[in-house]
Amino acid sequence: MSHLNTEVSLSKNITLKFIGFMTSYPQVNVANDSVIFDTIKKFRDEFPTVMAIHLGNKFIGYDFLLYKKFSDYEEFNQETVVLHCQSYLNYRVKTKDIRYPIIYQKENKTWPPSDNWYENDPINLGEFLIWIGYGNGPIKVPKEEDNSYHNLIVLSYDNIKKTVNKHSYIKSVLMNNNRDPLTNNTLDHSTLLKLSEVLYLKQPNDKVLKDILLSFNSNI
Repeated sequence: MSHLNTEVSLSKNITLKFIGFMTSYPQVNVANDSVIFDTIKKFRDEFPTVMAIHLGNKFIGYDFLLYKKFSDYEEFNQETVVLHCQSYLNYRVKTKDIRYPIIYQKENKTWPPSDNWYENDPINLGEFLIWIGYGNGPIKVPKEEDNSYHNLIVLSYDNIKKTVNKHSYIKSVLMNNNRDPLTNNTLDHSTLLKLSEVLYLKQPNDKVLKDILLSFNSNI
C-alpha cells in the first residue's frame, strides 16, 4: 500500500537589507534554511571594503556562525532583516573582521579557532586582531603587543586550543628555560624547532592560522 508524502517544507524567504554609512547595497532574498556562509561570502566578494556585518550588537561570523543556517537564529525569523555594514574606516569593529571567519569556513574549519578567543591573549592580555592601545594610543607598537592576525598562532595540547601572539609567547618560553607559560611544562626539542620556524614565517592574511601541537619533555 502506497503512502502519500505529507511532509511540508517550512522553508521561507527572507529579505536581507545591507546598510552602510552613506553607502547603499542591493538587498538580497534568501531562503531562511540556507547556510549563512554562502550569502555572506558572495556579498563580501562583491563588496570587499566591508569589514564587519552586524545585526544590533551581534556580528556575522562571530555571534552568527557561518556554518549555521539563517533559521538557526531567531533574529532571522522575520520577513525582512536589516544588516549594518562597517568599513575599514571604523576602528571600533576591527575585532569583528568578517574576512577571517570566511577564510576558515572556506577550509571547513571552525571560527573562532580556539577556546580562548574571547578571553584575550594569555601572555600580553590584549584583544585579538588589534594591538594594545589600538584606537586610543600609538599606531606602532612592539610586535609582542601587536595581536594582528599575522602575529597569531594556535597552540594545541590536551584537546585544548589556545590562540597566542607568537612573539610574546616565544619570548616567555625563552625567558623561562623553555617552559610553556600555559602549562608550566618544559617544551621538547621538536616543539622548540617548530616554534623557531613559525617565528620567522609571515602569516598570510588569507590563510588559516598555523596550528602547533605542543609536546613536552617527560618529567620522569
